Amino acid sequence: MTPTAHAYADLFPLLSADALSELAADIKANGLHQPVVLYQGKVLDGRNRLKACRQAGVEPRFINFTGTEEEALAFALSSNLHRRHLNSAQRAALAVQLLPHEREAARRRMMAGATHKVGEAKGEATALAGEKVGLSRESVRRAAKIGTDRPEVFKAMIDGTVRTLGEAQRLAQLGEDQRAKALDTMRRDGVRLRRLEGATPWMYRSTGEVEWYSPTNVLDAARAVLGGPFDLDPASCEAANKRVSASRFFDIMDDVTTSLTRLPAPASLLSASGWPRRHRL
Repeated sequence: MTPTAHAYADLFPLLSADALSELAADIKANGLHQPVVLYQGKVLDGRNRLKACRQAGVEPRFINFTGTEEEALAFALSSNLHRRHLNSAQRAALAVQLLPHEREAARRRMMAGATHKVGEAKGEATALAGEKVGLSRESVRRAAKIGTDRPEVFKAMIDGTVRTLGEAQRLAQLGEDQRAKALDTMRRDGVRLRRLEGATPWMYRSTGEVEWYSPTNVLDAARAVLGGPFDLDPASCEAANKRVSASRFFDIMDDVTTSLTRLPAPASLLSASGWPRRHRL
């Protein structure tokens, strides 16, 4: 009978099918170097090794971990965090999954005579969970909010589709349809959010992008309010108008011409540090 996984082991994502096949081939050729660790009759560490052994037709070896619940959790974290290459989004998601364990540990400390208030215990749990994975309490809080508000994004953080907390937050800001399409493409093609065609460049101000395009859901909402297509986009360009579909648009040259007619003298233009960034409708 194959033992089931312990809850502490389930905190970590399983290997992909390709990676598991590679591990199975290695075990078949070279044997199982590291035994599967059991705790309370369940797999505490070695779910992938156990699966790979079954796939390779190799009899697995088992050892038992003896210790407290907190020691078992510490062992699972130490074994996986040092061996697995988790990205920052996966570590943030892991910290959120650790929160119930940390809060229960904080509750036990309170019952044992500590003087922490409930709010302090909750904050302590968040800080400790972050400390275990190398993230700040604020990062854990932000990840927890994504888990509550956008569970599909949180799931993508766990499986590695979303690689950073910043990327997860930007996805959480998208409309439902945009978010679903972006996640599907990222999962299928293994691309980052900012590289997706049709992504909203206004989200990526740190890249130096000059043109900011309004997201599709904003355009759709504006059309609904106006009751039809746009007649004029006053600060646009040909590329932006492919999305806006206005009957007429003004590009940067129209902006320059209009501005020059309003400036009292060319010196006013020359003294400017540069044209301000313009938000594309």
